[in-house]
Amino acid sequence: MRLHVGTRGATRGTLSFSEGAFLLTTSLRVGLLVCALLLHPTAIYASDDVDPGTVPGKVTSSWFLEIPSGGRLRVVNPFGDVHARFGGYEDQAEILATSQRLETDRPELEVRLSSGDAQADVLVAYSRPVEHADTRDRIDLVVFVPQGVTLDVRTHDGRIEVKGLHGNVTASSLTGSIHVRSVSGRVRTKSARGDIVAHLETGVTGEPQELATETGSIEVWLWEDANLDVDLWTSGEISTDYSLSVEHQRFEEPSKHAVAVVGEGGAALSLKSKQGNLRLLRLFKHFKREP
Repeated sequence: MRLHVGTRGATRGTLSFSEGAFLLTTSLRVGLLVCALLLHPTAIYASDDVDPGTVPGKVTSSWFLEIPSGGRLRVVNPFGDVHARFGGYEDQAEILATSQRLETDRPELEVRLSSGDAQADVLVAYSRPVEHADTRDRIDLVVFVPQGVTLDVRTHDGRIEVKGLHGNVTASSLTGSIHVRSVSGRVRTKSARGDIVAHLETGVTGEPQELATETGSIEVWLWEDANLDVDLWTSGEISTDYSLSVEHQRFEEPSKHAVAVVGEGGAALSLKSKQGNLRLLRLFKHFKREP
């Protein structure tokens, strides 16, 4: 495994990149991580009884992991959010981690990295075993995934956000929300109680998309020129901008199965929730009027 490590405020070393290029890349991507955290300020302070003036500062670190196209990147973070973005065409993934330590009497959280021939793993865990895993400490990750690499990302209650990836995605969370946009591969999402939001842009992929949650809601936005075959299952409400054929399944859960042919039909899109509400909505594309 080739591993490059950088820690904010400390001396860094790289094995295959010049110092200037590393600093430029890391600065731009750390900026993205800071913007993501600003969108969720409640994630920084988990309790109202914390005096902001006494909260330890955040620490941002970065790593590179080599992984070839066609490989798999597995990210497991039970203690924070995961934001995934397209990472370019080289055979390496970049991981940015911002840690917030609030409970100094407990073992620290750490990011553990490993890689093999065609798989790399990123795991957030305690530095040593603990009796109870509940903590206010957190580590939020930004992961830059190279082209052709499959992403498998999992959280407990943290938000998952995936945008612009050029590969397949599997995302699962217990109670955290999952947000997907412009993924060119096959997407599978699963949540127990979290909500799922997806923006599916026309022409980005022809692969099937499967969005499922036990009791959360699912909201999907399609461009107005979309061509999809859509199946919807729920015992909750269905709201849509499209025509539906609905079959009621008495004594079953989900109790409704609806089918929509969007445009001329095409790739399969599946939305499934036992009790949550489903929304299938049209998004109008921007255009310029001809003179």
